[in-house]
This record gives sequence, C-alpha cells and structure tokens, in this order.
Amino acid sequence: MLEDLALQTARAHQQAGRFDDARKMYKQILARNSKHVESHAQLALMDFAQGRTQDAVKENERALKLRPDIAGLHNNQGSFLLTLGRFKDAAASFERALRLDPKDAQARNNLGGALSKMGRLDEALASIDAAIALVPTYAKAYSDRTMVLTRLGRFMDAVASGDKAVALQPNLAEAHDHRGVALLQLGRYAEAMAGFDAAIAADGGFALAHSNRGVVLDLMKRTDEARESFRQALALDPKLQLAAGPALNLRMSLCDWNGAAEDGALILARIDAGELASLPFNVLSLPSSAAQQRRVAGLYTALISPRRVPAAVPAPAPARRLRIGYFSADLGEHPVGHAIAGVFERHDRARFEISAFQIAPLKPDALHARLRAAVDHFIDVSSLSDEAAAAMARDLGLDIAVDLTGYTNHARSGIFSYGAAPVQAAWLGYPGTLANEAIPYLIADNVVIPEARRGDYAEKIVALPSCFFPPDDRRAIAPAPSRADAGLPETGFVFCSFNTAYKITPAIFEIWMRLVAAVPGSVLWLAIRNETAQRNLRAEAARRGVDPARLVFAPHAPMDQHLGRHALAGLFLDTAPFGAHSTAADALQAGLPVLTRPGETFSGRVAASLVTSLGMPELIAAGWADYETKALEIARDAKLAADVRAKLAANLKSAPTYDTARFTRALEAAYTALAARTGQPPAALTISPHEAL
Repeated sequence: MLEDLALQTARAHQQAGRFDDARKMYKQILARNSKHVESHAQLALMDFAQGRTQDAVKENERALKLRPDIAGLHNNQGSFLLTLGRFKDAAASFERALRLDPKDAQARNNLGGALSKMGRLDEALASIDAAIALVPTYAKAYSDRTMVLTRLGRFMDAVASGDKAVALQPNLAEAHDHRGVALLQLGRYAEAMAGFDAAIAADGGFALAHSNRGVVLDLMKRTDEARESFRQALALDPKLQLAAGPALNLRMSLCDWNGAAEDGALILARIDAGELASLPFNVLSLPSSAAQQRRVAGLYTALISPRRVPAAVPAPAPARRLRIGYFSADLGEHPVGHAIAGVFERHDRARFEISAFQIAPLKPDALHARLRAAVDHFIDVSSLSDEAAAAMARDLGLDIAVDLTGYTNHARSGIFSYGAAPVQAAWLGYPGTLANEAIPYLIADNVVIPEARRGDYAEKIVALPSCFFPPDDRRAIAPAPSRADAGLPETGFVFCSFNTAYKITPAIFEIWMRLVAAVPGSVLWLAIRNETAQRNLRAEAARRGVDPARLVFAPHAPMDQHLGRHALAGLFLDTAPFGAHSTAADALQAGLPVLTRPGETFSGRVAASLVTSLGMPELIAAGWADYETKALEIARDAKLAADVRAKLAANLKSAPTYDTARFTRALEAAYTALAARTGQPPAALTISPHEAL
C-alpha cells in the first residue's frame, strides 16, 4: 500500500513537470525495492526529457534487465539511442519491441526513423507505411513519411503526405516544417515560407523551422530577413546541424564582419570534431583545408545521399554515338547556364548524343531556350523522384552522367546514387570534392587540382589539357557605356571586383583600401547590390580612412551590357579563399586583366587556371604582398597597364581557353577515355593537348 501511494505521488509530480520531486520519490521506492521496473523506466524518461540521454540509456537498461519482455521499454531504449546517433543500436531496439508486439505502430514508425538515419530510405518508407496501416490517423508517421519522401526526391508525394499530416494534427510543428522543405525543393518558395511560419506558430522554439525559413528567404533574395531567421535558429540551438555555415555566409553576404573570423574558426573546429556544422558549399569560403572540405562533404553525403545499390546499368552498345547526360538545376540564366551553352552547341553530333536533365524547377528565359535547342534531348525531371529520374536516364542508355550542380542549390545527388549511367562524373558546378562514392570522377585541370594534391579529393581526377572552365565564344559583348553612365568618375584608375559579397573578407578589403588610398583618383568598382552590404562596406572604407564615395556599386545589367562595361575598368582584383570563377572568366573574355593569388584548394585557384591557360603568369601573385605590389604597378604605370591589356587581347585569339570548339574537343576526349573504362575501377586520367585537336 505504501509503495502504491509513493508511486501515485511520483507520477503526479512527474506529470506536473516537478521532476526533482518525482525523482526523489522514485529513488525512495527503489531504495525499498531495487527491482521496481516502473521506477527505473520513469527515471529514464525524465533523464531523457532533461537532456541526460546517456543516463537515460543506463537507467532504462536496468529496467530491461528486470523485464526484457516489455515492448515499450525496448521502444524507449531505441528512442534514446536514436538521439545519441547510435542508429544501428536504435534499430535493433525497435526490432526487439516489434518482435514482442508486432502491432506497435509507434515502434514501427520509430524503426523507420532509425533506418532513415542509416540511409536505408526505401526500408524506412516501408516501415513508416506499415505504421500508418496499423493507425491510419497517425499524424507523426505521415510527417516522418514526408521527410523520407523528400530525401528520396519524391517531392510531390512528400507534399501530399505533409498535407495529410497537418490535416490530422494542425498544430504538429514538425509536419509543417517537413512539408515546407518539400515545397522548397519544388521551387514553391512562398508556400514553403508559409509552412515554416506555421511550424513556428505551433512551436516558437523550433530551431530547425527558423533555420529552414532562413534558407527559403535567402533563395528569395531577402538576405536581411534570412540572416535574422538564422540568428533566431542559432539562439535557440547553437549547435543546430547545418545552420552555422549558412548563417555566417549570410552575414558575409551583408559584409557584416563583426566576429566573423571567430565564428568561422568555430565552424571548422566543429567539422574537425565530426559535426555537420555547415553546408559544404559555405565551407569553401572559409579558410578551410582540403581535408576539412572533404570531411564536411562526406558528412553531408551521408546525410542526404547515402549510397544505395543502383539498378544494373548496361555497358554501352558498340558502334553508336556516345550518350552523355548533363544534370543541372541551372539550365537557364545562371553562371553555369552561360558557361555551358557554347559546349552544348559545339558537341560533335556525329559522335555524341547529348541529353540535358533539368533537375529543379526553372522559369523559362532566353538562355533556357538556347540550351534546350542545343541538345538532342531536354528532359525535365524536376518533379520526378531521384529513382525515377535515374531510371529515365538508364532508359535513354546514357554512357556517362555528368553532375553540373554538386552541392549547390537544389542538389540531386540521389539521382546518381541510383545509377543514371555506367560512368558518373562531377564537373563545373561545384569547385571541390563531393565525397560521394556514387560519383567517382571529377573533371578539373592541373592548376585547380595540382597532381601532388589529388589525394585531397575523394574522386579520381580527370585533368583537361587547359582550364576546366568552359568558354562561350558566341556571347555578345555590347559597346562600353560612358563612365558617367556607369556611375564612374570621368578620370582615375578603376579597380574592379565583380565577385559576390560573401567572398569579400576583411583581409582582402584591407588590401583593396590600401590600393585605392595609394592611387590618387582611383575607385573600387563592385557588383554588390544589397543596400545593407553597401552601407557596411562604405562604413568599413571610412574606418580605414578612405572616402566612401570611392566605392562604386554597379547595378544589374543584361549579360552583353555587363561584359561591355568591363572595358571601363583597369584591373580585376580576385578574392580569397573563395576566388573568382565565372566573374573572372567574364572579365578576361571582355579583355580585362585579372590579378589573382592562388589559394590552397580548388575554389581559390580557378582564376589562376584561367590566366595560366591564357599564357599570362604575370597576373599570378606569389603572395599577398606581391598581389598588392603588382596591382600598384599596373595602376600607376599606364604603359604597363596597356601592355598587359594588349597581351590579353592577343592571347584571347590564340590560346585554347576561349576557343569553345577546341575546349569541347578536349572535353569529348575526356568522355571517350571515361567510356573506355566502363566496368573498370575508377582511375585518374590526363587528357593531352593533342587529344583535343
């Protein structure tokens, strides 16, 4: 009787949230009866509720030793282990629960969650569906199903599952969040935003929903609001997975540098410790090593695109055109679209059959129409699952599948995990390793990835004979506007950097301000359009004793006009650690010299590759002091500046870099060599210049 009264009192304290009082009562019960199973079980649940998950596991083990025949105890243990990241052990606990009670819908749904964490997505979906079959009104199961379907790339199905979850339980915050993520992947940003707002309305402390809201705001170019959403997310959970990197990137996009170096160092330390603190792309703009970039890519790959066993992919049939499939989220007005258009048009159709797969929703534009017209097959797979998209590629009999997106917006690496072609390679869209065994090749060159550094990359490197970055020599370049029309002063040297704002670091800006101060009448011309970023840069200039009016911000312009206005600048200044890519290619094509200091990793070496391929090593600085010296020499010596510009103009006509047909022959030689290795272990390949003729 006394024990029953103590148990009732303990339960009352626990239900009221008075855990200390409840804990005291359960301990008193155990002091009298060490084999009291419920006391052990409830102490474990309170430990878990208070964040002491290791203690919860140990306490629950005591209960399980006494009563291994209780399904609920195994289910609880699985939940604790899942929180600790012990996914395999968690799945085993849920399976034990189900052997004792096959109709336990919660355990079956939880098993689906553990399988999902292990990357066994198809099995996870089957387990969750079985839970729903047991309890058709199980809202959380529909919510979890939404998440798994999104990871499978079945975005339309995921939205429908999310609709069901929120209809069953309108205040289930996670259901609104999971549904929002699926809508985001479909490019339905306003609806995704409404979903994240609903999740936050249901649970204001839901850090992930604030973070996801930041993601969609960033995609909508509402940078200031996105930064605030990430700030709220990290205030709620400072170690929220994937949030710290994008949050810092947004601050850098606004040129808000206060504490940025410290935050970047903390992100890299967390990555070193095995935490997925950032998206891989954001790490490229930090002073990260190749090892750190590979580590974060591997962590991310394990999360979003675990290796699946692909369907059998037949070897290529003899005596036919080689079938190449390009997969991209950016087949329109985007740097990748501009870069790839000329290659699409110059492929040798007698030898190659070209397919383009649009993997994300796009608004039609003139460049999109040009790209569609340039290929044999243009296939929109944006609404298909990863598995269905891969199956469609196999039905076309692709020999080589090329990922042009990598880990940028709307990545769909799951398509490659299902096996789109016998040979799969990454190229162009992501300047680093994907660390994804489903994509064993990376097309690059010997400047962006020197031979001695190939071991830093998970992929085998296919080295093109010149720069890996494709030209489009059919692009129109409009006549230069007047300096006044461009917002520039009538006289004075123009330093230029049209890189995006997040690539500008305090150290680089310090050098730029010294250059402007040292060259009377000079200005720094930037393509920063966010007003907050402009305001912050002006304040940083003033802080360094430079008149903020000497910063000039170029408005958006159509590509031909943008290329044309480069003629007004005297020198393009590269950034670090994430350097110029398409912006350097644009400047050089327009006849503007690009000064660069190569970094240690791919993302900081693209401009060096471009100018090397143009035969202009004088534009590569040995260090930052040399960078500053070279810039001053060009700015102060009109004849030197004219000579460098004249040499660039001459080399543009003779070097392979901006000869699209020649570049495409080199790329086709790489594809031919890759196809010849079908069915063999991946191996590094180097394409010689004569193979490109």
